Parts: sequence; C-alpha cells; structure tokens
Amino acid sequence: MKVVLNNIGKKYEGRDEFTLRNINLEIEDKDFCVVLGPSGCGKSTILRMIAGLNSITEGKMYFGDRLVNQVPPKDRDIAMVFQSYALYPHMTVYDNMAFSLKMRKERNAEIDKRVREAARMLQIDKYLYSKPSDISGGQRQRVALGRAIVRNPSIFLMDEPLSNLDAKLREQMRQELVKIHRQMDTTTIYVTHDQTEAMTMATKIILLNNGIIQQQGKPDEFYNRPENVFVAQFIGSPTINLIQGKMKDGIFEAEDDLFRVIPNDSDKEKLKDYESKEVIVGIRSERFLPYDENNHTNEFSSHVDVIENLGKEQSIFVKLDNGKDFVVTMPGYYKYKQNQEQKFRFDNEALHFFDKATGKRIN
Repeated sequence: MKVVLNNIGKKYEGRDEFTLRNINLEIEDKDFCVVLGPSGCGKSTILRMIAGLNSITEGKMYFGDRLVNQVPPKDRDIAMVFQSYALYPHMTVYDNMAFSLKMRKERNAEIDKRVREAARMLQIDKYLYSKPSDISGGQRQRVALGRAIVRNPSIFLMDEPLSNLDAKLREQMRQELVKIHRQMDTTTIYVTHDQTEAMTMATKIILLNNGIIQQQGKPDEFYNRPENVFVAQFIGSPTINLIQGKMKDGIFEAEDDLFRVIPNDSDKEKLKDYESKEVIVGIRSERFLPYDENNHTNEFSSHVDVIENLGKEQSIFVKLDNGKDFVVTMPGYYKYKQNQEQKFRFDNEALHFFDKATGKRIN
C-alpha cells in the first residue's frame, strides 16, 4: 500500500507553533521506510497521524488513492508494534497472538493457521503455550510482532520496537525484521532515533529535525551526500569531522591557519562562487590517509589524545593546534601511540563542502 502525505501539518491544542508543517512524503508500496530523528523532532507524531491516533491539522493523507484524514484507526487496515510489548500477562503466547483475530470473529481454523504460521516465521512456535513472564525480552518482542503479523495488514507501523532490548539482541532483531519484511512484502513504516537501525534496515529514510524533513532517500545517500550539516553530523559513527574556513584562490584555508586543503577538480568547480567566503568542510573518519613522507599534499599535524583499538580498526582521537578535536579511523595493524605528534592527510576525493551561512551542502 502506497502512503502519501501532502503538506501535512500538526498543531496541538494550546500551543502557538506547529509541531510539524509542510510534510511531503511518498512511501512506496512494500517500502521499509524508517522515520529517523532526535527526541522531540516529530517522528512519533507522524506515525500516530498515519495510524489515525492523532488528528491532522492541515494537509491530506492518502493510502493508495483513498483519502484517510477522517478514517478511524480500525478502518485503516494497519497493525502497530510499540516500544512496550503490551502483552496480556494472564494469556499464553498463542492467545496473545490470536486475540485481535478472535475479536474480529475469524473462524477458529483460520486463527490457528495464521498464529502458527507467524510463530514459525518468528521462531517462537515452541513457546505458544507459555506465558509472557516465562519467556525472554526478545521472545516477547517477537510475540508483539506476531500479534501484528497475523492480521495481514496493508501497512505495518513500528514505534521504536527494539529500544528495550540489549545491544546483541537488537542486532539479531534488526536482521529478523529485514527477513520478515522480505517474507511479508508489506509496506512498513518504522520510527527510531537510532541511526544504525535506519542505515541497516531501511529501503528509504526520512530524517527529521524540529518538525522539518532534513533529507529523504536511500540510506547510502545520507552517508555519502548529506544535504546539510545536521544530516552529516547525525548519520555516521564516529561522527563526521567538521572544520570552518575560507576559500582562497580555489584552496580551502582552515580557521586559525591550521592547514590548507586542495579540493578535487569537481569540487573546485562547485566552489567557484564561494571565493573569499566562509565554508565548512566535512570528512568521515575513515577517509583520512596515513602520513606519506613523499607526499605532503593536504597534510596536517595533530597530537594523539586517545586510541580506541577495535581489533580490525582503531579510532584515533587527535587534537589540532587550536585545540579542536578530530577522529581518524585507521586499520588496526597501523601502529600509533598516545601523546605523540602525528601527521595525517585529507583524501580530497572524500570532502563534503557546506555553506556556513545556511548549513546546506554546496552541490
């Protein structure tokens, strides 16, 4: 089912300003769309409006060709999974999963078929006659997913369903959700503040901040072509390195005369209109180059502050001469020491340039 939001806005009673405004989205049929952003950005509000739990102040919402602004939740053919499992503690796993179907007065044979199929898919079939208190947190989350799956909805809505799980279980459940989506082939809209969940699961990401869409598109676009400084900083771990400076004769001169960077030919062309203007350069930690005594182009000096060795790679936290921090990721077999002076080089094929005044990408 395709979901379209056309100039959607939401203003809560008693507030002067809109929580969301001018939200324009097209979520294609069978997409796994992740709505991402920090706390308070409006992502759960969008989900609740799609579910029909929150009213729409302005704009139009369509499911396929059907206008749903005034359609109650029960008539929207959706299933929702929340952060809390919200299972009935006195019921078995089977009865929890079957509950909504019984309320709709489905035939017993059909209920049994759907519950057992969903349980096999989620690998909880051997727990069907256990109570929620007798199974683990991860298994309870699967039960909550199963309760939604048995309804065979046109749209799945998920509101931070993995946030109560430990790190290893979250990783496993991310993989399971991708597999489930592939098997169900149903439009899924998933809300989270976790950029790792978004990058690993989504076919499309919507990134919000302060009720405004900052960027929407495929996951790799957010990492490789962030539309503004906020997107660049929000996506990626370690976070992107940013430094301010000016363009002079086609060369970026960093603040405090720390270093000079020669952009590649493509970037030079884009930066023609920024001569003598202030810009921000961003570079991901893994796109630095090691010191090369035969090539001093785009080189800078730093003081190694902290090294986090992760085995296959190491995150090297360095300080520049003006006290600014950078993080550089290098292979684990390179040898660096804390409290030593160390030179690195910028890879000029991996620089992101932003207009300092607007924060927007210089395309």
